Amino acid sequence: AEKLITEKIFCFCLVWSFGASCIAEHRMIMDQAIKDCENMFPPAHSCYDYVWNYEKNGGDWSSWEEFSPILRNPYKPPIDSDGSFSFHKIIVPTVDTVRNGFVIKNLIDNGKHFLAVGETGTGKTVCANQCIGELNTDTWAACNIYFSAGTTSPGVQDIIEGKVEKRIKNKFG
Repeated sequence: AEKLITEKIFCFCLVWSFGASCIAEHRMIMDQAIKDCENMFPPAHSCYDYVWNYEKNGGDWSSWEEFSPILRNPYKPPIDSDGSFSFHKIIVPTVDTVRNGFVIKNLIDNGKHFLAVGETGTGKTVCANQCIGELNTDTWAACNIYFSAGTTSPGVQDIIEGKVEKRIKNKFG
């Protein structure tokens, strides 16, 4: 039983490491390749539609909708202290943002680096900013840098050095 659980967790990790960078048409190919090698995912949907849920029957597959309370409950936009809505703060959670956030948060919690890749408009920046916003500010500091054709390496260095304190010669804190 432990070997089977380990294999399922490995497959989940395979999907969300190698397979995470696939575009939609290639995700179908990746899904089929994984199912051809090891048919452990529920057959109804793609392997991308499932998460390994440790709390379900001692460990089993769950759909992201079943797994995430954010997706199970109706969305309510954030209300400001005066009772109004700030449209720039409204981010409607989707399956994509929930599963990408889940993976990113687990990587951060375990001290691992990540690179968010994907097509324009897929929510990479929004997801990263949400995860950064939830970090403990006593332990973590954030510095968002937006790159464009006019970005230079001295400019990036100036931005980073502007956010830290120079202690001695080449030591920063």
